[in-house]
Amino acid sequence: AKATSTLNCSTEESDLAYLALQKEFGLQDDCYVFEGLYEYILFVAGGTLTAVEELAKGRAKVAINWGGGRHHAMPGMASGFCYVGDACLAIQKLTDVFKRVLYIDIDVHHGDGVEQAFYYNEEVFTLSFHRYDTGFFPGSGALKDAGVGEGLYRNLNIPLKSGISDEQYIKIFSRIFPSVVRQFKPGAVVVVCGCDGLQDKLGGNFNLTSRSLEACVAVVLSKGVPTLLLGGGGYDAPTVARCWSILTARAAQLKLPRFIPEHCFYEHYSPDFNLHTRSMTTRPNYNDSHSISVLASGVRAFFSKMASHNRLQYAQESNTDDKPSSRTKAELILNNEGVSSIRPPDAKISNKFVASDSSNTSIETNKPILNKRIGMPLPKVRRRKLRKMKLISKEISNGHENEMKNDVTREIDNDCLQPPPASSSSRTRAATFEFDE
Repeated sequence: AKATSTLNCSTEESDLAYLALQKEFGLQDDCYVFEGLYEYILFVAGGTLTAVEELAKGRAKVAINWGGGRHHAMPGMASGFCYVGDACLAIQKLTDVFKRVLYIDIDVHHGDGVEQAFYYNEEVFTLSFHRYDTGFFPGSGALKDAGVGEGLYRNLNIPLKSGISDEQYIKIFSRIFPSVVRQFKPGAVVVVCGCDGLQDKLGGNFNLTSRSLEACVAVVLSKGVPTLLLGGGGYDAPTVARCWSILTARAAQLKLPRFIPEHCFYEHYSPDFNLHTRSMTTRPNYNDSHSISVLASGVRAFFSKMASHNRLQYAQESNTDDKPSSRTKAELILNNEGVSSIRPPDAKISNKFVASDSSNTSIETNKPILNKRIGMPLPKVRRRKLRKMKLISKEISNGHENEMKNDVTREIDNDCLQPPPASSSSRTRAATFEFDE
């Protein structure tokens, strides 16, 4: 009896340890352990990396792995049905060849795993269109999350509400995507084409059809940039099969018939057997004129700051290129937003030192922060350049939320994203997604 009791105790301890291990790596709930899990992970990641190889070696302009697009997986942790971050692996490989990679996510859920992986990365721009509501998984993806450090203004979230229509979604995408391409200039594009935003019984409460995803993918492919199409979410098998067939045909420049042809699963596409999916007319749309106006203002603020940030980087690169001998000696005063001021290499030593506080303003202190040099009077031309760079840096350092709040106070009358009329006033023009520099 004593031996049996000891055996039961050890069994309980091992079970608890096993459950703790599962919890640590996220292998519970929707990421449960099943037989053949390791082989499944190899197939998902291997398929995506094989598609990447086709793009990297120039054998294809468009590559597809509908089994990939696992955008919730974290480093060392499964999440949201995603056991391996194949999209992250693909982006890492593509940056070795194409230097700059644009990641686009049109799944109804925010691609939190991919955002987290490249939140500090300058070579990757993550653009996500997703539902953002209280209690909706994964709960991340706010507009104010724009990247940190070298990844500043390399992350743009487009948070949307339940019930958005095809017309609104296509207009938002078709205005934002070209602006990102123009400013970021990617060498390759990765698109996660989740179908859980399409109208179905288990979807994410968007009211989209397959036509909206097809339109978005068509806009991406029109740029002629090497593109990787990945799968993503989708709970209704006939809906997913319809949509990904349409996107495959679009990538291959093929025309499909209007109706589903007869085959062994033909009855699953009843009652209309149409190739394209349909929207639900009874689902309410919470993306009203006010929420669209707030979104438009926030996105305009983002692109304005991104343009200023890009100009500052270009000015710094030009300045160092003009004087290569000073590049290793020039001393930078850094803060959490990037370069706040530049000290010349010929500066003399003083008994005071320059630091940078949390508000990005230069202060003096008796203790050195980064170096023991401060600037002496500069030539007039150099002073003007430095003054301009400081102004740009100060503009960038303003908080996202303060500028967005000021922009939101504008009165905007558009119900959705409408192009401005030819004779529109500046106030009407502010209501549209127009970001031309």
